[in-house]
Amino acid sequence: MSAAPHVTVPPTLEAPLPTTLPRLAEKKRLGEPIVMITAYDYPSAQVAQAAGVDMVLVGDSGAMTVLGYPSTVAGIDR
Repeated sequence: MSAAPHVTVPPTLEAPLPTTLPRLAEKKRLGEPIVMITAYDYPSAQVAQAAGVDMVLVGDSGAMTVLGYPSTVAGIDR
């Protein structure tokens, strides 16, 4: 089995502020877009975070949709 490729994310000049519910409400009030993406693995989540995505949904269905498992918990048939 080969190892997953190492993802190098360039450092940003300024760390983004953490996304909080009040910050999301303010963006909505101002009509600013809220950016959300689903990440099915750690490298994808790292890239999304480095890109400044407001929210990252961590999907647990990758085992089902990508690998064909019968449930989201490997080794358990539901």
